[in-house]
Amino acid sequence: MGKFKCCTNKSHANFFCVICYNVFHTSCMERMQIPQKIGEHTVLCSGECINKYRETNKNTIEKPIMELKISQLLDEIRSLREQMEYTEEEKEKEVTELQQQINNLEISLDDKNKQLKQMKRLSVSFENDVFATEQNYEQKLKDSEELLKDLNKSITSLGQKTLIYNRNSLSK
Repeated sequence: MGKFKCCTNKSHANFFCVICYNVFHTSCMERMQIPQKIGEHTVLCSGECINKYRETNKNTIEKPIMELKISQLLDEIRSLREQMEYTEEEKEKEVTELQQQINNLEISLDDKNKQLKQMKRLSVSFENDVFATEQNYEQKLKDSEELLKDLNKSITSLGQKTLIYNRNSLSK
């Protein structure tokens, strides 16, 4: 039994159509063949009302489903954007780190090239020193050989003079 809106303590046994709002007695409802009961005191009284109810119900059911799907898709889009932003931030960070590594390697390469040039200069200088020392040694060797020859000549000459002197002193 339904209750009246104005007199809540009174009840009624009437049915009403939720589409066209026609009211029917219980006995009339039982005699009609088309009406479809959808609630305790609510009915759809005709084929036309049944079709309208289905369309309305279809829209009221489909709309929340569509809104839910849209909401889910929006959440997924937000999530993908966040992932993209995070990925872009990571990539930017990696690029910055790689650029820093490149800069460090370039600086290191410059330092190594400077060291190599310095080592080449030192090597050339060392070679020149060795060459000069070698020439000096060869010159001293030649000088020593000449001195040795001169000394041998002097010794030989002195030996001959001594012999001559000894001969002269013996002959006297």
